Amino acid sequence: VDISRDGKICFSDASTKFGALEFGGTYEASLLDIMEHGGHGRILICDQKVKSTTILVDELNFANGVAVEDRGRFILIAETGSYRIIKHWLQGDRKGLREILVKNLPGFPNNIVCGQNGRYWVGLVAPRSFMIDALSQFPWVIEIIQRLPSIFTPNIKKYSHVFSIVE
Repeated sequence: VDISRDGKICFSDASTKFGALEFGGTYEASLLDIMEHGGHGRILICDQKVKSTTILVDELNFANGVAVEDRGRFILIAETGSYRIIKHWLQGDRKGLREILVKNLPGFPNNIVCGQNGRYWVGLVAPRSFMIDALSQFPWVIEIIQRLPSIFTPNIKKYSHVFSIVE
């Protein structure tokens, strides 16, 4: 969640398909969504003045963090399932366009926050998973694995790293 200068609330919805309550918890649901790589994540903006919430960006692979640039020109999105950071333009000639700002990260980005002097901080919660990367090309195999007991599903190694990017 981040709030723009004009008071709009920008937030990520990691998955519209795999909810924590129905799939055994947030960790389990996140694994299912990331393995499926189905683009069920989105970014929404809530405008409290007009009491409306709209979808700004959709078809993201586990959208898990958003930061609004100080002047409101763009937002940065942590797309966990694709190991990347996306810039989505909100104003100017590029309004509505998306750019991949950082790609091929060594781990799963989880959240992004605006720091000082144009710096953005990103956390990595786990290193890349060879099995998840390999299976992303075989959706039918993923569907089979998702039906197996959790002992047979990929296990993500937990660790933490933080890095910054400067826009």
